[in-house]
Amino acid sequence: MDSFAGREAVYLGIAGYGSVSGSGKADFYHRFFLDGQEQRWQVQTDTRFLIQNRLMEGRLYRLTVAGGAVTGAEPLDGVASGRVERVGKGSLAVGGVTLPLRRGASCYEITTAPGGAAVRAARIAVGDSVKTVVQDGQVQAVYRAFLPEHYKAPVTGVPGERTLKNLLATALEAVGTVLYVYGGGWSWQDEGASPQAETIGLPQSWLTFFQAQDASYRYKNSGDPAQSYYPHNGWNQYYYAGADCSGYLGWVLYNVTNGSQGGSSGGYVVPATRFARALSERGWGVWTGDTGGGFRAGDVVSVRGHVWLALGTCRDGSVVLLHATPSPSVTGAPGGGAQISALSPEGRQDCEACRLADRYMRTCYPRWSQRYSAVLCDYRRYTAVAADEHTGRFTWALGGGGLLTDPEGCAGKEPAALLAELFGG
Repeated sequence: MDSFAGREAVYLGIAGYGSVSGSGKADFYHRFFLDGQEQRWQVQTDTRFLIQNRLMEGRLYRLTVAGGAVTGAEPLDGVASGRVERVGKGSLAVGGVTLPLRRGASCYEITTAPGGAAVRAARIAVGDSVKTVVQDGQVQAVYRAFLPEHYKAPVTGVPGERTLKNLLATALEAVGTVLYVYGGGWSWQDEGASPQAETIGLPQSWLTFFQAQDASYRYKNSGDPAQSYYPHNGWNQYYYAGADCSGYLGWVLYNVTNGSQGGSSGGYVVPATRFARALSERGWGVWTGDTGGGFRAGDVVSVRGHVWLALGTCRDGSVVLLHATPSPSVTGAPGGGAQISALSPEGRQDCEACRLADRYMRTCYPRWSQRYSAVLCDYRRYTAVAADEHTGRFTWALGGGGLLTDPEGCAGKEPAALLAELFGG
C-alpha cells in the first residue's frame, strides 16, 4: 500500500520507541493499524512537523499515503461514540442513537500504554464504551476504547480577558485535572508550544489522559525508556498528554491573551529557567533577581528547572502557589501535575498556605485528591536564584501600559480572601 487517500487508521506510535534518537526524528517509522494489521510508514516532514504534532496514540485518523509516506492525517470525522445500549442483528445502539451495521463490520479494541497503543480483534457487548466509524449511513467499524467523562472545572477563565483575576482563574481551570508530563505543552520536536498549549480552554487530550490514569501513574520509568512517558534520546512523544511547568503557564498565557482559537501569539512556552525574564522582555512588567520580601498574586518565579505562579503571601509568611510539578501519589508513584501547593520559610506543615492548599484541593478537586495530597514545597529551592541572568521574579505592571490590569484589586489581597473570591466563597 504505497499510495491511497482517506483510509481509516489508528495511530500506534513510533517504531523502536525507547531506542530511536531525536537526531533522526525526520526519518522515524510510525506505526498504524489499518485493515486489520499493523503498517509502518515514514511521515512527511516540514519545518514545523505539522503532521507529527497532530498524531496521538490510540486515536483514529483519516490517512493519506503517497509514495510510501504519510502525507495527511486528519482526525476522523463521522465517529459516533458512547456506551453501547443494544447490539442487535444488523444494528447497534450507541449513546441514544441506533445505527445500521454494515454486513461484515469489523470490531476491535484500542488499548494505550507508555511506549505505544495496540489494537486487537474484540467482541462488543452492552455497556462497552466505543467509537464507531460510520460511512454511507452504516457502521463499518467499531472500536472499544476509553472515553472520558464530561468535566466542568470549579473555576474557569475567560479567553482574552486581560486582567490579573482572569490570569489566576485560568490557571486554576487546569488544576486537578492535568497530569505532569515532562515536555508536555512543548511541541513534538521540543521547539516551542504544542497545539495543546495554543488551545482555547482545556485541551481534550489533557482531560482524557488524566481520566484514563489512576494513582499508579508514573511520569517517568528510569529503568525502561520503552515503557515510559518521559522524553528519551532528544524527542518528545507524549507532548499532548499533559503539561510540565512551562507548558502549563504557556497555556495559561495563551488563553489570557487570545479570545478565540488561532489567535496570533507565537506561543508562550519557553524554558522554565528563562520564563520570568521572558515576560519582562515583552514589556509586561518588572523582573528582578531578588526573591525576598514576599510574593504578591500573579508573580511568576523562575528557578533552575522550574517556574511557578504565586497566589500571594499569607499573614504568617507562607506562600500559596500554582504550578505543574511532579509529586508522589498515595501509592508512592511519581506522578503529579497542575495543583495548588504551599511554601513555608520555616518548613511548617501547619502554616496557613498548607491549610489553604489542602482545603481547596480536597474540596474542589476530589478526583485528584483520591490520588494526591497537597504538597508543601521546599522554600529554599523554590526561591533560590542561580548565578545567571535568567532566574528571578517577574511582577506584572498593572497600572496600564502592560498586558494586564487589576480592576478587582487582586494584587493586594491575601490568598485566603483571593481563593474565596475565585471559588465563589
